[in-house]
Amino acid sequence: MSIKIEFTAKLRNKSKLIPELKRLSAKYGCRMGMREQNIMLIFCNCGIMKMTVGDTRISGSAQTNIAGAGFHAAAVDLLCELEDNTNMDIHITDPTGYCLHKNFNRLKKEHMNVWLSSILRIPMERPVSAYQYCMGYDANSYMPENIGGTVVTPVGRFSIAGLKKRIAEKGIEDFARDFFIWSNREKDALYSLNNALYLMATLCCFKPSERSESDKNANGAVLAHLEKALELDRTLPFPKKEYLEICALAGKEPLDIEDVPEMEPEYPIGYRRSDVVYRMGNLNVTLPGDFLTAADPEDECQLFTNGEKTDRITVRMKAVRTTTPPELDSEIFKDCTGPAVDFDCGAGRCRMGNMRRHDELMKKDFFTTCAVVVCDMQASIVSISYENEKDRVWAERTIRRMSAVSTPKAQ
Repeated sequence: MSIKIEFTAKLRNKSKLIPELKRLSAKYGCRMGMREQNIMLIFCNCGIMKMTVGDTRISGSAQTNIAGAGFHAAAVDLLCELEDNTNMDIHITDPTGYCLHKNFNRLKKEHMNVWLSSILRIPMERPVSAYQYCMGYDANSYMPENIGGTVVTPVGRFSIAGLKKRIAEKGIEDFARDFFIWSNREKDALYSLNNALYLMATLCCFKPSERSESDKNANGAVLAHLEKALELDRTLPFPKKEYLEICALAGKEPLDIEDVPEMEPEYPIGYRRSDVVYRMGNLNVTLPGDFLTAADPEDECQLFTNGEKTDRITVRMKAVRTTTPPELDSEIFKDCTGPAVDFDCGAGRCRMGNMRRHDELMKKDFFTTCAVVVCDMQASIVSISYENEKDRVWAERTIRRMSAVSTPKAQ
């Protein structure tokens, strides 16, 4: 169940649309991206409006129940202003009715908070499980470490027992302030704080900015949001420990936070501090959360690296769909330093072997542990390259932790 705004309109003046969208993006603080007929307006983290512009019509949508009421209201307001300034008749489908009544408190209490209460019923009413629940979290990127009896959200982890007690004592509105990134009408201190919590929970690796451009950008964005929150309101509970840690990682002098109340989260902030699980088709692969990720379009594989200048570890993963059940490949293991080994890998089978390559130019050896996993109609290739032979133990353990998941066949 989600809350989604949908809209469509007949184009009256296509040449005027893009300049007006650029102007409105600047006014509403959005980042605007265009690719062929597709336009994306990023209002905030988890707050994205997508639209498609054809020759005669424009259509689009925005799911608003993760970012919150502030995003919902801003998205509707932008569409209304776009309609006025382009003379288009934009038909907006808004399940909350906000586009008609424009009552922000009703939007929050009767829709956003009701939605939040409804999705909390599942983890709160069921017996305590050994598994965690994902609530509004996008697991397409990775799945955080499993901790039973908890809820994984875009802004961090909460215990189910703690949520039950909190909501019973203070009501759903109290938790909504923490859960929704843009809970209030304006981009206030809570908005800045929750954006920082989102970035720390999901994106930040808590590594030095000098390690990579992505570390530099993540650390910088977190600090910008945290310091904006301090500028707007110094009474909100503040993640002092994490702020000082990221200042040190970014080589930045911290602001004075002596008078600011300390935030006391139930769990350490930052999913990437622990191992996380990546899904590659039907194969689950567990890797350190602080590994850097990239795509290799030429080889059509996913790359992961520890980002170290020495003792570098690189993981390559590629999945290939097949029309018939695949078999374990022997050709890839012909240069192994010893016999390849076969073993069960969840619902599939895995073959693993080790290789050594000597680089004459660098006068050193390089090592690779390679695996092929077959399950259903998918063959997966995972290779782990490393410079220090002692990392073979970690590489083999990582491969043995992989798990293939079989898809139930339709009857």
